[in-house]
Parts: sequence; C-alpha cells; structure tokens
Amino acid sequence: MLPTSYAKLLQDPYLDLQIQEQGTHRFAWVFPQELRGEYIKEKAHFELSFFLPKGSYATILLENLAQTQIKQSQPAQGAKHG
Repeated sequence: MLPTSYAKLLQDPYLDLQIQEQGTHRFAWVFPQELRGEYIKEKAHFELSFFLPKGSYATILLENLAQTQIKQSQPAQGAKHG
C-alpha cells in the first residue's frame, strides 16, 4: 500500500514504482512516559502531555487513543518533521 497525503510527499523520492512487492507499515509497542492529563473547565478542553521514545509519532498514539484518524493539515511554518 502506497503512502498518501504528507507521508507520500516525504517518501516520493524513495519510491520505486518498478518494484511490484507490497510493503506495509510495521507495528511497534511503545509506551508514553510522564503521561499527564488535565481537564481545563474554563477552556472546556482536555490537555494531554507525554514523552515518547525517539522515532515514535505522537499522532499515531493520539489516533489510537481516539480510535479515529487525525486529519492531516499543512505543517506550520518553521515546524520540524522527522
């Protein structure tokens, strides 16, 4: 399965469409450290903070917690990726 959206833009230079093998993303068990959550009544929202091991993606953790895909938007100017 080929990547889509922003992931596709990042991986395009490395894709070889001549290769007919099907690859997938692999699953890995990682556990957030220093997990904290707080409901802010005045703002009517929940704030969550945590640390993940290097190479882990916070959006993947949040998607699994929410059990839904997070809509990707354009990265903020100056935001680092990778």
